Amino acid sequence: GHDLHGLIFGPDGKLYFSIGDRGFNLKTWDGKTLAVIDTGSVLRCEPDGTNLEVVATGLRNPQELAFNEAGDLFSVDNNSDGGDKARFVQILEGGDSGWRIGYQFIEEPNSRGIWNSEKMWHPAWDGQAAYILPPLANFTDGPSGLAYNPGTALNESQKDRFYISDFRGASSSSGIRSFRARPKGATYELADADQFLWGFEVTDCDFGPDGSLYATDWVEGWNKTGKGRIWKVSAPEMDENPLVAETRKLIAEGAEGRTNEALAGLLGHADMRVRQAAQFELSRRAVSADENEAKAVFLVLGEVANKGSDRAKVHTWRAIGQVLKTYNEGRFNFSLPAMLKDTDVTASEDHGVVRINMVRALSQSKAMPDRVFLPLLDSKSPRLRMEGLMALARTNATPKAAPAITKLLASSDGRDPYLRHGAVMALTRIWTASPANAEALRPMADHASPNVRMGVLLAMRRAGEAGISRFLEDTDPAIVLEAARAIAEVPGFEGQLPKLASLATKPIASDSLARRVLAACEMTGDARGLVLIATRNDMTEAVRVEALNLLADWTSPSPRHPISGLARKVGDRPSDSAVAALLPVLPQLVTTAPEGVRKATARAAGKLGLKDAAPTLRTLVADTTRPADSRVEALRALVALQDDNLDAVARGAIRDADPGVRVEAVRVVAMTNPEAAVDTLREVLESGPIRERQGSFATLGEMANPKADALLNDWLDRLASGNVPAEVRLDLTEAAAHRGLKEKLARYEASASKDDPLASYRDALVGGDAARGRRIFREKAEVQCLRCHKVEGDGGEVGPELTGILTKKDRGYILESIVLPNKQIAEGFETQLVAKTDGQVIAGIVKGENDKEVRLMTAEGKLVVIPRAEIEDKARGNTAMPEDIIKNLSRTELRDVVEFLASTRAK
Repeated sequence: GHDLHGLIFGPDGKLYFSIGDRGFNLKTWDGKTLAVIDTGSVLRCEPDGTNLEVVATGLRNPQELAFNEAGDLFSVDNNSDGGDKARFVQILEGGDSGWRIGYQFIEEPNSRGIWNSEKMWHPAWDGQAAYILPPLANFTDGPSGLAYNPGTALNESQKDRFYISDFRGASSSSGIRSFRARPKGATYELADADQFLWGFEVTDCDFGPDGSLYATDWVEGWNKTGKGRIWKVSAPEMDENPLVAETRKLIAEGAEGRTNEALAGLLGHADMRVRQAAQFELSRRAVSADENEAKAVFLVLGEVANKGSDRAKVHTWRAIGQVLKTYNEGRFNFSLPAMLKDTDVTASEDHGVVRINMVRALSQSKAMPDRVFLPLLDSKSPRLRMEGLMALARTNATPKAAPAITKLLASSDGRDPYLRHGAVMALTRIWTASPANAEALRPMADHASPNVRMGVLLAMRRAGEAGISRFLEDTDPAIVLEAARAIAEVPGFEGQLPKLASLATKPIASDSLARRVLAACEMTGDARGLVLIATRNDMTEAVRVEALNLLADWTSPSPRHPISGLARKVGDRPSDSAVAALLPVLPQLVTTAPEGVRKATARAAGKLGLKDAAPTLRTLVADTTRPADSRVEALRALVALQDDNLDAVARGAIRDADPGVRVEAVRVVAMTNPEAAVDTLREVLESGPIRERQGSFATLGEMANPKADALLNDWLDRLASGNVPAEVRLDLTEAAAHRGLKEKLARYEASASKDDPLASYRDALVGGDAARGRRIFREKAEVQCLRCHKVEGDGGEVGPELTGILTKKDRGYILESIVLPNKQIAEGFETQLVAKTDGQVIAGIVKGENDKEVRLMTAEGKLVVIPRAEIEDKARGNTAMPEDIIKNLSRTELRDVVEFLASTRAK
């Protein structure tokens, strides 16, 4: 019942699958809740569904899963349409990629909250949150599938390659990308990336037994089309290759009927699927057969482990690992460990997959002692160091392993997020095994190396150890911040929140730390702490405003966590403590603080009902030396306070020099003295600036007053005769519609040209607010403009770059592109299908056409020139932009977006 994507058998014989970003309760078949997951995750279980467990979390929308030859697991993770990028990620046991479903609903103080502001979706960088495993690369825009060449597919040039389906809503910009994951340190890096097959809306791809790559095609657009295609991609030179035919035959026949020796011979086959089938069958026989049959299987496996090819050895060790998971020594008369006594995991220092899979296999036995794996921590290979750490995390590691882990963390490995993750997993396993173990490890928290202290902190976070608050006093700012992250965001640390809140009185090194302190103050009811930060001149304006916004919502806190955005149980609370904290500093904040802080202070005073603040707010409204926004907010606060002098204050502000103050003052007078307000509105509409006229029409639309309706009717008559400025026509018609003045409004609408599909939208061409339009473009989830278009340096690359569009096109083009996206497709994004007289069909991006020929750029990057005489038929492909996007924009919002796009300037 959840957003299931990838489904694949792993080299350990378990079934792996990925679930998307919606969050879910993980339960067993008998209804037992294992975990509450608030993020996209990778899970695994036995083939029969037992032993269900979470492998990794923190993914947003993980798509397909793919294992490479080494047995490492990868996925492609989709972005959140909030300016972040899609990710290619390696999946490690216990890994957390950082995403929480609550981020999807955060728009203030920035879109997606800390996911964007703290660059959590970026590949590894100094200063990144230490508890996450960063992606290997930001790659593709719409990943929807992932496959790995099994070894016999396509041709030699395609060996060891991954294939990602990149779906971007239009065939011209969609297709399959290919690349290699090249070993680098303890993990991998992206290499040799290319557009393998381009020009179709691929949603998934996978390899068939015949060595071909099969891909599904959505055909067009984002919405349901009622049609689709499946493409087959093959290499002609492989059609007669006997290895391909053999692979297809072996897969079809299966492994069950073969002898142990025959299966052992297949462990080194060129195709991963054949090798894995043989491995699974041998391991099944080893655990289900009687003693003699089991011994026969192990004799065969032992022979291959000693003399087989590297490929065969890899799968031999994987089979042994499958057995070790369930092996009960008392079941047989022979000793399995004795059969493995000659194995030495440190015998080689290479990065080879044989050694890696040997370590993984041995770590499947919970009884395997520390001494088997500890030497790996001194290996020259970063990869083997990490495998040793992960092996300790799987087995019953003891505090005896602590010195080796400490030494590794204290080195430069302590800064490598992948090696650090392995160390943290091993420490967590030891820490949680018993109270005595935890006590033995506790001195590591005082180690001189910040890398060691960070590793211990992260282990304590995983263990839910209350003592994590000690790190709030650390001398390293990065460690203090990491402790604050854990305490503010992880359930179970609520008892440590007061200590985090107490940092409001101490030096705070970054906005990231300040936000966790604010969250702690809000969650513990420490209004004084919020006010302390709001008044601190050493804090950024953004942090101070955030503190005041939390105060403004004090009596009815948000049902979402202030950092993670996750749902939480909160109730209303009295305003007393917030009022008592804010009132003494209100004059200081209103008079000497930066503009944004003054504005937020006025809002908070109004929402908290600070009656005693009214004199200060009145002074702020009248102070013409102060910026308009804070004075407007002060006036709104007086409205919220129902101030006795409100009418007089508003009347005085009507003649203010700033149009924004005047607009708000008129709106207030319309509430306190409607009759007088109509006369003022009439004057403004005759000669006021455009912004004031727009505000006046909005005010008239809210007034249930006969004089107001009469004034609107008068202006509707002017509209019918063409005597209303274009910038306020939309405001007039919106106000008239709100007041139900249907007759004259209908006459105006009927006067528009019946042949103009944009007629009902043309009043949105001018008069918008660029700042509001920018917020809609970047943050409104229903339209998700930033998902596809880059503007001012941010956004996707599915559609054309929109910065400076007015230098190439006019406002009419911008309007039409939003309302009728397929009317004119931007140059370089038009696609065309051409059917030739000889039966050939060619698809590509139009690069030019005239009376004699059509020129198309194909998916392979080849320019094809097609003479008109050879064209039987042709059809244009649609844009990737949804045709019904206008349904999610009001006409006022449309006008604001047009204004924003028109205001951008190319650098």
